[in-house]
Amino acid sequence: MSNTDFLGRAIEQVKKAIELDTVGDYDKAYQQYYQALELFMLALKWEKNQKSKEMIRQKAGEYMERAEKLKNHLAEQDNKRKPAAMGANGKASNGAGKGKDEEDDQDPESKKLRGALAGAILTDKPNIKWEDVAGLEGAKEALKEAVILPIKFPHLFTGKRQPWKGILLYGPPGTGKSYLAKAVATEANSTFFSVSSSDLVSKWMGESERLVKQLFNLARENKPSIIFIDEIDALCGPRGEGESEASRRIKTELLVQMDGVGRDSKGVLILGATNIPWQLDAAIRRRFQRRVHISLPDQPARMKMFELAVGSTPCELQADDYKTLAKYSEGYSGSDISIAVQDALMQPVRKIQTATHYKKVELPSSALAFIDNVSASFQKIPGSAIVIRYIRSSYQNDPVRSVIELILFVFAVRYLLAPSYSTKKTKNVPLTEDEIDELVEDWTPEPLASEETEFEKLQNEKLPVIVGPAGAKTKLQNGRTVTNLASYNHYNFASNPELTAKAVNTVRTYGVGPCSPPGFYGTQDVHMKSEADIAAHLGMPAAIIYAQSFSTVSSVIPAFSKRGDVIVADKAVNYPIRKGLQISRSTVRWYEHNDMEDLERVLAKVVKEGHGKPLTRRFIVTEGLFENVGDVVDLPKLIELKLKYKFRAILDETWSYGILGRTGKGVTEHQNVDPNNVDMIIGGLAGCMSSGGGFCAGSEEIVEHQRLSAAAYTFSAALPALLATTASETVTILQEEPSIIQNLRENIRAMRAQLDPRSDWVRCTSAAENPVVLLVLKDQHIRDRGLSRADQEHLFQDCVDECLANGVLITRLKSMPLALGMAPKDLEKEWQPRAALKVCITTGLSKKETEKAGIIIRHAITTVMKGKRWQSGSLSTV
Repeated sequence: MSNTDFLGRAIEQVKKAIELDTVGDYDKAYQQYYQALELFMLALKWEKNQKSKEMIRQKAGEYMERAEKLKNHLAEQDNKRKPAAMGANGKASNGAGKGKDEEDDQDPESKKLRGALAGAILTDKPNIKWEDVAGLEGAKEALKEAVILPIKFPHLFTGKRQPWKGILLYGPPGTGKSYLAKAVATEANSTFFSVSSSDLVSKWMGESERLVKQLFNLARENKPSIIFIDEIDALCGPRGEGESEASRRIKTELLVQMDGVGRDSKGVLILGATNIPWQLDAAIRRRFQRRVHISLPDQPARMKMFELAVGSTPCELQADDYKTLAKYSEGYSGSDISIAVQDALMQPVRKIQTATHYKKVELPSSALAFIDNVSASFQKIPGSAIVIRYIRSSYQNDPVRSVIELILFVFAVRYLLAPSYSTKKTKNVPLTEDEIDELVEDWTPEPLASEETEFEKLQNEKLPVIVGPAGAKTKLQNGRTVTNLASYNHYNFASNPELTAKAVNTVRTYGVGPCSPPGFYGTQDVHMKSEADIAAHLGMPAAIIYAQSFSTVSSVIPAFSKRGDVIVADKAVNYPIRKGLQISRSTVRWYEHNDMEDLERVLAKVVKEGHGKPLTRRFIVTEGLFENVGDVVDLPKLIELKLKYKFRAILDETWSYGILGRTGKGVTEHQNVDPNNVDMIIGGLAGCMSSGGGFCAGSEEIVEHQRLSAAAYTFSAALPALLATTASETVTILQEEPSIIQNLRENIRAMRAQLDPRSDWVRCTSAAENPVVLLVLKDQHIRDRGLSRADQEHLFQDCVDECLANGVLITRLKSMPLALGMAPKDLEKEWQPRAALKVCITTGLSKKETEKAGIIIRHAITTVMKGKRWQSGSLSTV
């Protein structure tokens, strides 16, 4: 969910709480306040704007203060309703002198928390004594001094001589820190609490710190007591900006309880253990006054560990053998030695494992006599004893292996003794040198590239060359400055000085590119930030960025859909999608462009055909804003059909991300669809975002699968850092300055007002919010003049040249053949994009400048259509 969703739900909960608070229903109001606070914390986590964060934090503090007041009021009301408790002498105890902690302990919720902590108290001693711990003499002496002496001889600690309040055991893993804690629990005549981070962490807001508080209250009530926290680094890591509020509150409460301010903490010892003490929070580490290093065992300690690990198990090891084992096990920890001994003790069991399944088989006496004769004869052969011993041991361990080895041996003998032969029985005709030379001279190789057509030559001769940056006003090589309406620079980000400055700073920090694929040295912090920014903007759980926009969708599709799977796709999808469908080798079914009724017909047919067959993956693939037509998909209806027929949806928003919606989130925001109902949202960052590469957003599982299975992600160098930074900045601009989207739409309306319906020759197929205005000839003129597709391409090229002559640079819709792999005679049967003019609107122009450009385009089309060349609809001058 997005930050807006959490914030909206929090505000609704607060309104309900205020209403209940006003009418005096404080109990329900208290619950509503705390539910709202939990939603405020989630909104605070996802919010990127610092000002918004401060506002949310301020409001949450106000509501928390009111909730605490209601809680205290409810507690006072409960105390008034309860009868006075009778003491042992028959007098009512007035509760005077009870602290706030004791009042909390009488709370039913506190009793529940205490019940959850009851399992942390060790009622049965582990029965591990000091002598059971091999080596670590220094550590044992330190623990005796710090733990045992204050408990058994408290009269020794008077005046300034006070026992330690916190002891930290640290050292490499497997060296016996937890084992020492068990010895302390056995030797110390005290209450021993053994807790971990999972015992103290709760998903409910405020409950984790209350667990910490109740743990210390229990320890004070049952003193002398020891609180042992194993792997304390998991609970008390260093504090930072990315830390959650729940984790910060737990550490704060732990610090308060360890300080013991206002409490009698004598007789309570906190014993911690960790492998990585440098990962502890500095304030927590300071409160462990005594720190004991548990090092790897030395040779005498290792020898003792081997003896303890073997124990009373029957074996032939002598004292010298233990010394040898201790000598050659340098660097081993106690855990390593225990595992090595356990593995060695299992060796005899492994040898008799298969023997337990043998059954006695009685053979006829004649068969036994024959076997004995064969065995006696075989044993007379030199080396036969070795073979028999190998077969027996091999068969005992793995009888199948013996059979396979016998078959391979027989095959090898047959192969070596068999005569040589050839599998190719061809009749080769010998050629003379002259014949070979003649064949070489006659051979004509195919050209690497086909020759240019006349139309392509004409187009390349007139191709304009831009000098300098491509902005709204562009300078050509011939010195003219023209209005550029042929670029996807819709928001004029290419001329934004702030984006340019950030890109330059990024290059100075990271260089021009990582020169390595993601997952190795290619992934940098700016890449992870861009992924998080895009996911948060779309309201999806996660996102992954690719280095090339074209390769994104053509790599995502085959990463999930394989041979045998079914894909239902719109006939008008763009060329990169078609390449992805082709690479996936899946079964592709097409439906008419943007026709939801035809889509339902195809889905129903696929489901019917797959009935009774093995299950396969099924996908619906479409675009949000169609590149070759310009219209928008009916996403709500598509999602309805997807859920009805149990398909997955892949939505390509390469041309709609950053364009549609109030903040540029795409079709999901434009048509008010929950983005989580779309399995994969794919988009490009190289168009209006003025960056590069592409992204795929979805669930955590979908994103992580691509990091190893998507070819374009695994085998391509990572996106340059400057482009990742630019993508993050443009996403932020779209969220903080939605007015630029409105400015773009005003220019779109101004351009369309001059072209459609005012033009008598063309009509617009693009959606009203699409800044790429596609203009196709009206059907009437195509029929009347008998214009073929090639004629239309030539006609529109003349329109482009006429507009350029009048100072406006536009272009044609240029697309690759969509029906790949088909014979030329069948191409006409398949869907093909219509020839069209392409006009790209930008906010770099004012409304008046846009209207003026639209007038020039309309007049240029009229001039070409009324010219002598196209009056008859022929190409006589080409």
